Amino acid sequence: MTRGVSVISCVFDQLMGKWAIKLSDGQEARAEHLVVATGSLGKPKKSDAADMFATFAGEVIHSSEYYDGAAFHGKRVLVVGAGSSGIEIAVDLARAADTTVRSPHPQVQQ
Repeated sequence: MTRGVSVISCVFDQLMGKWAIKLSDGQEARAEHLVVATGSLGKPKKSDAADMFATFAGEVIHSSEYYDGAAFHGKRVLVVGAGSSGIEIAVDLARAADTTVRSPHPQVQQ
């Protein structure tokens, strides 16, 4: 594992069947698989739909602020969003909260 460097480029080498990866420290690496995981450290995507909770008296957090279900023991929780983070958080909260309900994003037509 290499830490503290940036990926400069990733190019799939058809002949080798591997990814050729160039790093900011000048190293090069080869890998059969490439995973781009920009989730929790990426910039949160907040929609205008969050405005509907402006007058809600309870706690409202974005999925980027969620760590685990420990703070939600004994609470009733609504998870809004049908994306992967919403589903993963709802599953995690089902183990901790008294009640967990997952709803699709208010702007998503089903």
